[in-house]
Amino acid sequence: MRLFSEFKLGIICAASLALSFTSLHAQAPKPGAFTWDGILRSDDHGKTWVPEIKSPLIFEQMTQDTKGTYYALATKDNEEAPTVYETSSIAKGWTPSPIPPKLLNGERPMSVLPMANGSAFLLLEHRLLQSRDGGKNWTLVSASLPADFNEILAGPDQSMIAVSQTEVYRSDNDGKTWQSLHFNFNPIDSAVLINNDSMMVLLSCNTNLYSFASKKLTPFHAPGSDCPENTNNFASPEPNVLLISTYHTIVRSDDNEKTWHVVLPIPKGSSCVRLQSGKDGVVIATVISDKSRISLYRSTDSGKTWEKIQMLPAGHSVSTFLFAADGKIYAAVNQARGDE
Repeated sequence: MRLFSEFKLGIICAASLALSFTSLHAQAPKPGAFTWDGILRSDDHGKTWVPEIKSPLIFEQMTQDTKGTYYALATKDNEEAPTVYETSSIAKGWTPSPIPPKLLNGERPMSVLPMANGSAFLLLEHRLLQSRDGGKNWTLVSASLPADFNEILAGPDQSMIAVSQTEVYRSDNDGKTWQSLHFNFNPIDSAVLINNDSMMVLLSCNTNLYSFASKKLTPFHAPGSDCPENTNNFASPEPNVLLISTYHTIVRSDDNEKTWHVVLPIPKGSSCVRLQSGKDGVVIATVISDKSRISLYRSTDSGKTWEKIQMLPAGHSVSTFLFAADGKIYAAVNQARGDE
């Protein structure tokens, strides 16, 4: 199963941004007539939100490189495959990245990965592209990957980590060649890289969790939780801190998964569908009720304590968040489509 298919499910559920409707100002309708498609911005760690720009796009991913270029994978109505967009300012809108159709070769864009050196990689279904100039020009890095990767992640020391359904790979030369880490699992449901001193990949494989550090694979269990379903259910807001959300609770460990504490019980009839963390210990948890209403919980201390933020209006969802380098948070909000 591809991670972006999981993202699409998480998209509709994905999140609630505590729309403090009083902060939407004159640019948005009154709460009773709230019909917003576009991007909202928060300047106070997610407490209040203002409209940034209206957009017909449905976003699967938003990210930013170290040189200030923003990237997005997004679709318009009736489009199946996303288009890669880029901009130097979200407020000015998005423009399609000029990738020659021959270079795309009909493959679906899977994800954009900015690296610390300012370059960015675009994972296609079977190949890998790279841009060194903010998405203006793209070149083919690898015409034949060792497997169909679900996701690529930035690893330690400028390495890259890639995950397929059965294996985890590492590249130390900008994606030109890949080495298997010999996990030999089937299937690997999801993986996420935890930002601490040593590399750690978390996997949910056949309802088990594994950590990988120092070339050692170790199974672990988060007490009081069911097994997470995908990478939406993990967050690492600071080194050695891991949060896992399941349908009924959020648990936290700050000692390399040795001990766990329940930090947020989920109300009965609701489930946590997404965790996302940014700078300064900010974490956003998005919860969907049995009536498909989205609400947001926010932590500013790396998940130790939480506060509930106002619910989104019926029929609205947040497809993805972007924690920008300047501390701002962006949320892509859409009204529910008929096929959702």
